[in-house]
Amino acid sequence: MNAVRFALLGAVAGGLSAGAVYIPVGELPGFELFGLCVGVRVQQSCGGFSLAVYGFPGLVFGVVFGLAFWRLGLLRRSGATGFAVGAMVAYVVAVVGALMAMDAFGASQPALAAIGAGAGLVGGGLLAGVAVPLLRIDGWVQLAVTGAILGLMLPLWEGQLGMIVFYVVWQAGYALMLATALPRARLP
Repeated sequence: MNAVRFALLGAVAGGLSAGAVYIPVGELPGFELFGLCVGVRVQQSCGGFSLAVYGFPGLVFGVVFGLAFWRLGLLRRSGATGFAVGAMVAYVVAVVGALMAMDAFGASQPALAAIGAGAGLVGGGLLAGVAVPLLRIDGWVQLAVTGAILGLMLPLWEGQLGMIVFYVVWQAGYALMLATALPRARLP
């Protein structure tokens, strides 16, 4: 599987992630942490957010690529599971951070771009922290920076089409960088 195929697989994972946010699994109640809302603030009230939005996109990416790395012989089953869990945790941390930053700084287009870059850096960096030792690759910094650059697209997330574009492009771009971080001898 070459880098272009990884990117295409990432695009598919992104499309699946966009659909996964609509799976009805309930809502996490909003709560305040350090005076900032983890959820959605509406008229001074900190409201909840769908559990699917908090976790499923990261889990989908992790499962798709954990399975791909396992099928390519790059990970054992336990490593693939670890990659999936790590991807979900990285995504949850990035989303919580983004929501808190939106409560603190607002949701103007420039603020969303900056928030997206920060959340992408955190999420992409945490996922890199999982991928680097599991896949025995170099490239933690490149993967974290890729997450930040792709996170700049957060202002696109308006309406259903914007959300789909965000997930498809973010996951395809990150997958492409993962593929380029793999040593050529390990990438079939």
